[in-house]
Amino acid sequence: MATSSHDTILNSTISEETWVLQTRQKLKNATPFDENTPISVCHVPKFISVINPQAYAPQVIALGPYHYLRPELCHMDRYKIETIKWYWTSHQIGLVVEKLQEIGSKVRACYHKYLDVEDDTLALMLAIDGLFLIYLLSKHLNRFTDDASVFRDVMMLENQIPIIVLKEIENTIGSNDAALFSMMQVFCESQSPFVLSSDYQQVLQESEVLHLLDLLHEMITMHEIIKQPASAPQEVTEVSRQESLVLKVDPDKDKLIQDSIDILTSAAASSIKPIKQLTSLPWRKISNLLSHGSGLKEVASKNPLVQEIDIPSVSKLSKLAGIKFQPETGGNLQIHLDSPTATLYMPVITLNGNSEVILRNLVAYEMASRNSTSGYHNLILAQYVDLMSGMIDTKEDASLLQRAGIIKGDLSNSQVADLFNGMNKSSQKVYNETAAKINAYYWQKPKVKVYRFVKKYVYESWRVLTVVFTLVLLFLMILQSVCDVYDCKRVVKW
Repeated sequence: MATSSHDTILNSTISEETWVLQTRQKLKNATPFDENTPISVCHVPKFISVINPQAYAPQVIALGPYHYLRPELCHMDRYKIETIKWYWTSHQIGLVVEKLQEIGSKVRACYHKYLDVEDDTLALMLAIDGLFLIYLLSKHLNRFTDDASVFRDVMMLENQIPIIVLKEIENTIGSNDAALFSMMQVFCESQSPFVLSSDYQQVLQESEVLHLLDLLHEMITMHEIIKQPASAPQEVTEVSRQESLVLKVDPDKDKLIQDSIDILTSAAASSIKPIKQLTSLPWRKISNLLSHGSGLKEVASKNPLVQEIDIPSVSKLSKLAGIKFQPETGGNLQIHLDSPTATLYMPVITLNGNSEVILRNLVAYEMASRNSTSGYHNLILAQYVDLMSGMIDTKEDASLLQRAGIIKGDLSNSQVADLFNGMNKSSQKVYNETAAKINAYYWQKPKVKVYRFVKKYVYESWRVLTVVFTLVLLFLMILQSVCDVYDCKRVVKW
């Protein structure tokens, strides 16, 4: 479980006298801060982690200073030490500690939060964790059995080891940067939920990578960043303003509204002859309407903290707007609507037990680092997750995408729906152009307009309509009974 911040080494409780002594010592022997080193290991903001804090705080192993002395993780310290002693000599480990002490100012500059530890403590900590991470990467490269829980923690933002630390370790133990970079790439390929572009290795520069999570982010988004315009339009279209009523509703109520539309469509399409119309009506849907008509209520969201963008669900897009779903190929992360063919192209995503943690931390990294000195990050993954969270409401939505070959992996449709329903909207200020285009197309469809009318006007008078429905059906049933006794065909041609 996640722990509160006071359990970590960054918020240790010290006396006032100790603090004064430490601060004076630091003022005398202050090491100049390295302004040229980009901040890369960001602290996850509360507004991001509040929905699911366990997805951002390591559950098995701490790497780096952010979660180092959490009591429930300390049992792994012995395992880390025994592991690195098995693979490297005490002399090599000592040299690594010395080298990391020499670049202490650069290491500190990589972290977003102030590190309340001495230089020798930080060097020893990162030497152990850096060597252990290299061991994990080489273990994976050699196709050893994966430990899913450990690898999940390795991909968390607050658990990242800066690349300058890993390079220093590799050079000290006699390896090279190319071998390290290759291991990191192989590991990220295995953890990526998306199909990666085949030519990413030709574009990606080793010098630009900040840590393991940053490498995965770059491998996923590099082609999208190249294609993104310098600035996205900031105004929402008139259609999306008008139709911002596309809020999440209780699936049962929404199904009733769609059933009523189907009944009206069926009645309009059938003959005006009463007996034929009576037998052709969808009685199961009518029964469903009547049984729910007097007691429908809004159902509260499973998690009231979660906010989603305004966009129709996959089921509505399919049933009401006639949109088909096709997988996008070639490592493209964009969701693209082809209006002439009513086809929505979406990237293939493979979901397993680690996917939620990886997606959440990739989005957290985008959000936390977009204004940092590490360079501007377009919110590509954040917008993708926003769209998926908005379009997947139920297991039926997930099932439609699974059958289309867009969602793959080990998770059930219910688990996929729960995953995306628990994802909070990335930002109130983020404009999602794809969502605006889908909304504009959706709300122009005739069946959608009928749906909106029924939802807005008819549903409010549901009890009255239930009585009317009942009377009409009673009349038709009486008429059917009369015709069974008296041969109606002699009087009227039905």
